[in-house]
Amino acid sequence: PITFDWYRNGENVVNPSNSSSPLGNGTFKGILTFSAVQKADAGSYTCRANGQRGTSTQSSLIFLNVTYAPYEVEVKVTSGVTVLGKRLTLECNAMANPLPHRYLWQKNSDSGFTVSKSQHSFSSLHYTDDGTY
Repeated sequence: PITFDWYRNGENVVNPSNSSSPLGNGTFKGILTFSAVQKADAGSYTCRANGQRGTSTQSSLIFLNVTYAPYEVEVKVTSGVTVLGKRLTLECNAMANPLPHRYLWQKNSDSGFTVSKSQHSFSSLHYTDDGTY
């Protein structure tokens, strides 16, 4: 029988869902199955076939890119000071793949406004800018 070893970023992947299947004419295919893909599964994958007469060379690389929705969203002051009349820049950061391309800024849970930048700047703080963002 032919077996396959799988590697992620050069490290052996221990996976009970690793199987092989005959295609005919002495050809086999190796199958690595993920029951639920996780962020940690992202990386470069290769495989090797093992048979009675030895082990193959390593296959070419394939990159698994795992995408996921934004989480751990935070807003912080990146420049300026919170003083009336002064400039202030807020920045919204989130863990995501791909990175967010739109941001919804809200003040005091109002309907807000959508922009394509993660930063929101105040050229001159006014008392009406006070609130939760």
